[in-house]
Amino acid sequence: MARKQGYHRTSGIDVQSACRSGHIEQGEVDLGAQPRCADLAGDAPVALKYHLAFFDSGAAHPLSCAIKVQTKVRVACARCLEPVEIPIDTTSQVAFVFSENQVEHVDPSFEPVLVDESGCCLLYTSPS
Repeated sequence: MARKQGYHRTSGIDVQSACRSGHIEQGEVDLGAQPRCADLAGDAPVALKYHLAFFDSGAAHPLSCAIKVQTKVRVACARCLEPVEIPIDTTSQVAFVFSENQVEHVDPSFEPVLVDESGCCLLYTSPS
């Protein structure tokens, strides 16, 4: 795969403000330009669509985000070894925490995400 891998950091998102205001972040990036996904994209560009809905859950760790991701991955069929595309349409929820100690108290249905001391979370996207 000859695709140049690269990504850039977007401006940080103030997690507290985003969650309390119900901020929505959505867009589309090239799956193959994402460092951990390059092997799944093949040689042609593949769109990865994302939708992030920040919210205040009112729980013990209220700052949260619902994530929806849609893409397709290209893998070799185990039976015939021909390439096949598998659609991915998945959701997840994260709870933002401010210290390692808070991680163990996050509801198991949420994935903990550690934010920096300024309360910001950074998004990484492929260059346009």
